[in-house]
Amino acid sequence: MTLLAIGQAAADIIGIPRPSSIIGQNDTSTRLLYSCANRVGREMARRAPWQALTSTSTFVSVSTQAQPGSFPADFARIVPGSLFNVSRHRACFGPLSPQEWSAGNNLTNQPFVDAFVIRDGQIYLLSPNAGDTYSFEYVRNVWCSNAAGTTFHTSWSADDDVPLLDEELHILGLIWTFKKARGLEYAEDFASYERNLTTAMSADAARRTITLGPGRLPQAPTVPIVSEGSWSL
Repeated sequence: MTLLAIGQAAADIIGIPRPSSIIGQNDTSTRLLYSCANRVGREMARRAPWQALTSTSTFVSVSTQAQPGSFPADFARIVPGSLFNVSRHRACFGPLSPQEWSAGNNLTNQPFVDAFVIRDGQIYLLSPNAGDTYSFEYVRNVWCSNAAGTTFHTSWSADDDVPLLDEELHILGLIWTFKKARGLEYAEDFASYERNLTTAMSADAARRTITLGPGRLPQAPTVPIVSEGSWSL
């Protein structure tokens, strides 16, 4: 479903004329649809580490703590616990707190083998070795693309752009944000959007099973099993 189709579907439910185009239009309703559609896309992208927005990046370390170019152009946020020193086959601990970073830089016996912080839009390594390869998972800041899926955007750029996340969520989000902006009643639309968003976030990727006990081996006693993710379902 394209941006135009999403906007038309939302317009039908809101009760305003169907736009023939979204991009570059001057009438107030269509301009508001476009603005709200961008707001919904940005907000959805921030809500979860969606699998459609998650990617892997690598960089080669330099001898200084600051690692220029360690984040790709579409970087939004790092997936916690995913930074590894591939060359030395070990985890890189962090992001460190300011206190831990200060201790690592000033104590004689450094408590970390490989550790990092994020500052100034790049990774800082505590005790870098030049030439090591690091790898990490990250969430991209792009959430829509052109129709061919070859160019990705942080905002809608053409009527035939398509979302990377669930199109129905885009419609539901567009409905309540438009109504709110117009001063209309939107509480039920917002509640519907949030319910569907919560379900989508929970179902987006496989979750580990967390065992609240010693395990599930045949000789182990029966223990409660709790699924990782939203407990509201």
